[in-house]
Amino acid sequence: MAGAADRAAYRPAVLMRSVHTGCSRQCGMALMLVLWVLAVLTIMGGAFALSTRRALEQTQYEQVAAQSVALADGGVHYAMFMLTHPDPMQRWRSDGTVYPLRLPAGDLRIQIHDEGARMDINAMQEPTLRAFFASVFGDDALAARLTDTVLDWRDPDSLRRMQGAEIEDYRAAGRMPGPQNRPFLMPEELAGVLGMTPDIFLRLESLITVWSGQDGIDPTKASAEMLRVLFRGDEKMVAQVLAARSANLDGRGPGLTIPPVPGFNFVTATNAAYRVSVDTSINGEPGLGVEAVVRTGGVVAGKPFAIASWKVLTAASGVPPTARDALGYR
Repeated sequence: MAGAADRAAYRPAVLMRSVHTGCSRQCGMALMLVLWVLAVLTIMGGAFALSTRRALEQTQYEQVAAQSVALADGGVHYAMFMLTHPDPMQRWRSDGTVYPLRLPAGDLRIQIHDEGARMDINAMQEPTLRAFFASVFGDDALAARLTDTVLDWRDPDSLRRMQGAEIEDYRAAGRMPGPQNRPFLMPEELAGVLGMTPDIFLRLESLITVWSGQDGIDPTKASAEMLRVLFRGDEKMVAQVLAARSANLDGRGPGLTIPPVPGFNFVTATNAAYRVSVDTSINGEPGLGVEAVVRTGGVVAGKPFAIASWKVLTAASGVPPTARDALGYR
C-alpha cells in the first residue's frame, strides 16, 4: 500500500518537472530569438548610421569641391583682367610671381607663366628638338630617337626617318592611332608618339607647350625647372638668373643678361598665351584648384582672351591629372 501511494505521489511530480522543463526550453528559445533580432537590428542601425555619415561627408566634400573650383575659376578670370591692367605698375607679371588674393569665400594663390617660357613641340625645329631632349635626359641616343619619331608624327608625309616611326611601325608595336601627320593639338598628344613611355612624357610634361609658336624660349620668364634644363643642372647659374629676375621686379633693376646656350634659341615671349595656375583654401583647408591656358586675341570679337585648356588641380597633389591617366597608360 505504501509503495502504491508513493508511486501515485511521484507521478504528479514527474509531470510537473516535465512541464517546467518544456517551458524553460521554450522560454530559452524565445530569449535567444529576441537577442538575435536585437543584434541584427543593432547591426542594421549601425550600418545605416555609417552610410548616412559617409553620404553626408561626400555631400560636404562635393560642396567644398564645387566652391573651390568656382573660386579658382574666378581667380583665372581675375588674372586675365590683371594681365591687361591699364596701369603698367599694377599689371601682373607672367614669370611665375605668386599673387595671394583674399576673398570672402576663401583665399587664392595665383601664378601666371607666359607659354613662351616653355618649349613648343610644334615650332621646334630638328636641332632644337635634339638639343632639348638631350638636355632633359642626358642621353644623345634617346634624344636622336625621340627627335625622329616626333618629326615623323607631325610632318605631312609617310617617309620614315632613320630612327623615326610611321604607321607600319605603330601597327607592329600595337600602338594605334599612328602618327597624325599634323601639328600637335595639345601637349598631351606627345604621349602617343612611339617610344614615348609614360615616364619620359611625365618628365617632359611641365616643360612643353603648343601655344607659344616660337622655335625657342624666353629665359627671363622660364621656371626654375626649365632653367635647370637649359643650364644642364648648373644650380649656380639658375640661382643667378632667379636672383636677377627678383631684383628687377619693378622694372627698375639691372637688365637680365643670360649667356647663350648651344642648341637653344633665346627669344622674347610674344605674349601669345599664358598659363594661369590657381590654388584655393577655404576655411584654412586646401581645396581644388585650376590650371588654365588662355590665348590672347580671343576668337570672339571684343574678347581679349580665349580658353585653350582648362584642368582641375587636386588638393592632394597640386598637379593636374597627367596624360598617363588620360591616355590609359598602365
